[in-house]
Amino acid sequence: MHRGVEQRGEVEAERTPVVPEMHVHDSVGHKPIEGADAKTLREAMDKLKDRLKSAAIVLGAVSDGKVSLIAGVTADLTGKVKAGELVNFVAQQVGGKGGGRPDMAQAGGTEPAKLGDALKTVTPWVEQRL
Repeated sequence: MHRGVEQRGEVEAERTPVVPEMHVHDSVGHKPIEGADAKTLREAMDKLKDRLKSAAIVLGAVSDGKVSLIAGVTADLTGKVKAGELVNFVAQQVGGKGGGRPDMAQAGGTEPAKLGDALKTVTPWVEQRL
């Protein structure tokens, strides 16, 4: 598995695209971003899903002392990875909860100091389901 760091302007992402052989490749950023709102996260999620074609993605941001999370899963993976379950898994680690559809879900939390560590758990969680 190849690991790298990628930072995306206002958003930090844990991204787990899956190549056709179903091997996991991730490009990871684990630092929370200050000030990105839910709309910014949704727009970034839409762009990433379009660009990656096959992926499970979690974006997290901190604004006004609160955590915002969004998870997205491309259609080809929703049979194995559900965005609602994924975002809720991360949200529980930052003092929150969330949920949504199999392809996109949102959550919030009250413990921003834990966001970086919570994002690090995304790849193992996704790998267990593939």
